[in-house]
Amino acid sequence: MHAAFITLVDHSYVAAARQGYASRNDSEATLKIDPNYADAKMAMGIQQFAVASLPRIVRMMVGIAGVNGNKEKGLELLRESAAHGIVTPIESRTALSLFLRHDARYPEALVVQKGLADQYPHDYLFRLEVANLTKDSGNGPGAIAVYNTLIADAKTPGYFAEPRLHMAYFGLADTQRGQNQIAEAAQNYVLAAAQPTCSDWIRRRAQLNAGEMFDLLHNRPEAIKQYQLASAGGGDQSQNDAARRYIKTPYTGK
Repeated sequence: MHAAFITLVDHSYVAAARQGYASRNDSEATLKIDPNYADAKMAMGIQQFAVASLPRIVRMMVGIAGVNGNKEKGLELLRESAAHGIVTPIESRTALSLFLRHDARYPEALVVQKGLADQYPHDYLFRLEVANLTKDSGNGPGAIAVYNTLIADAKTPGYFAEPRLHMAYFGLADTQRGQNQIAEAAQNYVLAAAQPTCSDWIRRRAQLNAGEMFDLLHNRPEAIKQYQLASAGGGDQSQNDAARRYIKTPYTGK
């Protein structure tokens, strides 16, 4: 857990690798006591895959300290802990899906994620990831159907605990954009930006994208309105240049 935290928050890759290596050593010691304790393989699998995924220069640095990794071995260990573990099968399957996504192995990741979503249909993030993976695997129509079902279920009181619907609306809009459903994409980008859970960065991206869609629909007043929202002062400023450019010259791409 500590290794994951300092990787994602502190970006201290070398320190994280050392923490992961310590966890791996503990897990290996556990398996010497009980070779059938499959739960111990989760930390080993995560560490193997994570180290193998580090930038080359960092892998060299941690390799000097004796910390090495192998992606396929890591995935296999996670499969074993997912299939035979008692304490960690859900965490192992979640990590397995994330790692397969990391390597763009979308069909494999989707099988794992669908299993989690079928087992826990009221887990919003599991369901959302099925939609995202369906989209990323290239199945646009299928992804649109999954996103719409997810959003419909979220409208049932108590079905999900605190669903962050901006992610579903944004993913749906991106998929519709790819399928040339421009009007639908425009409306869902607007809905994504309107969600109270939406971060400022995503909101500005959604507003910029909505403006682009309205330009393609030749609705210039609404497009300018969205560009102005995306380039407003304060908060995230990453969309400012593009938004101001399109205020002057309509967007004509796709």
